[in-house]
Amino acid sequence: MATVQGLQELLARLRHVEKALRVKIGKDGVRAGAKVALTGAKSRVRVDTNLLRKSLATKVKSYRAGAVTVGVVGPRSSFRMKKTKDKATGKTTKTKVETGFGRKISRGGRKEVYAQPSKYSHLVEKGTKRSRAFPFLAISGENPAVGEAVVQSIAAGGEAA
Repeated sequence: MATVQGLQELLARLRHVEKALRVKIGKDGVRAGAKVALTGAKSRVRVDTNLLRKSLATKVKSYRAGAVTVGVVGPRSSFRMKKTKDKATGKTTKTKVETGFGRKISRGGRKEVYAQPSKYSHLVEKGTKRSRAFPFLAISGENPAVGEAVVQSIAAGGEAA
């Protein structure tokens, strides 16, 4: 894991800033780093149907009253695409991208089937015993540009405060 230069000095300077503003600056910094990691992950992901790339997103969450801020990059669990079967050719195609959770509706004795990238992204990232790994999340998180983006964003927020 790469070390980030200058982060401890920035955090020491922010100790005199009001707590609510400090939490906001921290979230903005983590969000900036997550955005860089997301861009890297989208550029490295293996493309078969482009569905996994479309499902990638970021989420920033604070815990312990803003003392800990975490940025998560990965496929959205609510992202899915309906699979339909063409009656003429017998080929399965993906037609409609949806977000949100819903029930599988049975129509005419058939269930609608959905492709959900959050269910198989770990298999692409880590591989299986029969298919090799195509890491895209771990590599983009280790990029030094992620740490630099966090430091730059926190520095910009600290100067404005």
